[in-house]
Amino acid sequence: MKRRIKKKNRSKRCLIIYTSYTGNTEKVANTIRDVFTKYGWTCDCFNIKQGFDVENPPFDFEGYDFLCVGSLVIWGLPPDEILEVMRIVSRRAGWVAYGKVVPGPKLGLAFVTYAGAHLGPKEAIPALKLLELEMEHLKFKCVGLLSAPGRYIRASPHHTPTWYHGDHMVRPNKEDINRIAKAVRDILDNPNAVVVPLESHASS
Repeated sequence: MKRRIKKKNRSKRCLIIYTSYTGNTEKVANTIRDVFTKYGWTCDCFNIKQGFDVENPPFDFEGYDFLCVGSLVIWGLPPDEILEVMRIVSRRAGWVAYGKVVPGPKLGLAFVTYAGAHLGPKEAIPALKLLELEMEHLKFKCVGLLSAPGRYIRASPHHTPTWYHGDHMVRPNKEDINRIAKAVRDILDNPNAVVVPLESHASS
């Protein structure tokens, strides 16, 4: 009689890639990683800084079940490096050969930190939607768009109280981090529900 060998369940894998220049986005990325880890996921995190070899990244998107992509916001958009590391895969596949893309069953979420000097939460939306677009080109269905105000280190302290987020120099704060963590838990608890809290999670 042959012995039946039990197969070990493979740990679900999450890839977190982000661009952080001053530590704001990295703080959010670490929060997301901690939540995934508590849920039993294996996470790999990479800060896609300027000078990162986007042509030869040390990871393969195909090897992950969940993709989290984050960045700071510069004039409403993410920096080039975080976009290029995703676009290179689409280029190699060939836009014409790719044809219609149907995202899923793998999932993902996008996150940003932003100063929001003039219009507040609205300034995070273009960057979030662009990260969502590039993620879905990779066939990860985006189920969450998360954002938090972040410190803008080049701003003059004399002018910051008049900004939309007058306290941006001390953001993201504990409340922001707790809000992000709860949103990620909600997604993991109910991955079939699309969580797109553009206003509620971007507001102070």
